Amino acid sequence: MAIVCRNSISQLFQIELRGCRSNKLLAKRRLPAGRHLIGSGRNCAIRLNDAAIPPIHSQISVAENELYLEAIEPRPHVLLAGKVTNEALLQDGDRLTIGDHEFQFSQVNCKSETADNDRTVSELVDLLEQEFLLIDHLEAGRREGADALLDAVLEHANSMLDKIATEQSSLG
Repeated sequence: MAIVCRNSISQLFQIELRGCRSNKLLAKRRLPAGRHLIGSGRNCAIRLNDAAIPPIHSQISVAENELYLEAIEPRPHVLLAGKVTNEALLQDGDRLTIGDHEFQFSQVNCKSETADNDRTVSELVDLLEQEFLLIDHLEAGRREGADALLDAVLEHANSMLDKIATEQSSLG
């Protein structure tokens, strides 16, 4: 997932999320100045559909030409350039890893950013394909989450039925 953060008239921060195995760019998103949660929760601005990632794992603050990362949960570790960190002021070119998810930060000039109406048809098709890949990824995560929830409910119900049956057999 690529996330472009506008934080001043002259600068953009671009955050790319790539698959660790494929290193394939998944999509693009824009974030305004402010705080943005990273995690598996549905309220996260950067949502990572991964059972190993807590609902709220970390946050990025965008302000005054700076990106500041702060880990909220200790696991999985946040790796910045391969070293464990809990907080960091992110610099141009920094690589960040959370579990199986890798981000790269870069600072770019707004004037070099292509407006959608200046893009070629091929570029627009590529952007749409990236969006569809992200939607497929999100839908797969939702299905996995729903399946896990249903499995947990069934397991709990079966456990309760077993407990009731055990209590009834001990009474009768």
